[in-house]
Amino acid sequence: LRHHRLTAALLVLQIALICAVLCNVLFSVQTRLQRMGVASGVDKSSLVTLSSESTDPAEKASTRIRADIRTLQAVPGVSQAVAIDGMPLDPGGESSYGICSQLDAWAAAMKTRSIQGSPDCISAAGIMASPGLLSALGAKLLFGRDFLPEEYWGDHASSVLVTRQLASRLYGRVDVTGKLLYQGTDHAWRIVGVIDEIIRSVPRGRSSDHDLMLWPHWPDQDTAYLLRTSPGQRQRVLGEAVAALIRSQPQRIVSARHVTTFTQSRRRFFSAWCQHGVDPAVCHRRSAGRDRDWYRRSGQFLGGPAEAAD
Repeated sequence: LRHHRLTAALLVLQIALICAVLCNVLFSVQTRLQRMGVASGVDKSSLVTLSSESTDPAEKASTRIRADIRTLQAVPGVSQAVAIDGMPLDPGGESSYGICSQLDAWAAAMKTRSIQGSPDCISAAGIMASPGLLSALGAKLLFGRDFLPEEYWGDHASSVLVTRQLASRLYGRVDVTGKLLYQGTDHAWRIVGVIDEIIRSVPRGRSSDHDLMLWPHWPDQDTAYLLRTSPGQRQRVLGEAVAALIRSQPQRIVSARHVTTFTQSRRRFFSAWCQHGVDPAVCHRRSAGRDRDWYRRSGQFLGGPAEAAD
């Protein structure tokens, strides 16, 4: 190589380039695996979900949903049943909203058609649910109160619960009960309570993973149901819950894919997310280690044999 300096230089450059690429790949893998450890903020080992779609065009959805909640609450082992329009780590269920802590900040954002760059505005996720959501999720109320029964009536909620992270980002402190959140010059919610961190449906980064709002709402269209039970009863509860719903109203569709435990949903979320740049086998091992759970085949929720635990 002494007589071929150009060749030697190219060889050294090639080795340096390979090392840089490998370091970048390893850093990406490490970052994604660390993100998989983000706290969900819910009692994931006790939660199951299912969704139901009516096939009766004459049926009033709001009436059926209330009846469904009563039916599900009566299933042995269910401590809380809630109608909900989204869940943490559920990419198909996130609704996000541009919100501001000050009315003049909202007006300024409307002039520029963007909330970017404003310290008083952020984009946050929102979840609407029937009474009992905090109890179902196992969420901790830090300040203020839960929703009152009379706040669940009407098409537009006037009160909201926010996470600690959202409160800190917008107001610089945690106890922000009584403050207003603006989403328009004539549309604001009164913050009635602050809860501990709950991850949003689609994480956006460490600084905004837990930017979440909760609203009181009785759904008036087909929805999902969240059930709280004990970890050892989840699969039995799922099977009995589906059977109870079908007995109460046969004219409905219960999708097998959406009859699941929260740990299964979480694993599917990160498995799909991980495949963008990370070996799926590595992701599977990581998620399985964090959320070990029992699986059932999609068509066997009504008492079929369980698969072995992974």
